[in-house]
Amino acid sequence: MSHLTQKGQVTIPLPIRKKLNLKTGDDVLFIIKNGEVVLEKRTPGKEAFQKFVGFLDHLKGKESDEAIEELRGKANDFSG
Repeated sequence: MSHLTQKGQVTIPLPIRKKLNLKTGDDVLFIIKNGEVVLEKRTPGKEAFQKFVGFLDHLKGKESDEAIEELRGKANDFSG
């Protein structure tokens, strides 16, 4: 049994956290189905990565070393 805090928080019992494979920082969904509340682990879908679409377009067609150099910058030459 869990207790509702003044802030509206509850502790999810360990057996339920294990069953849903919940870890610290995971997002959960509360869904009302047929008058009951269902707790589900939120799994990131395509929308989670949508903001990164096109992020590396400027590297298309470049060799891997060239792309890495552009992302990291030129390596310092300490040989002389």
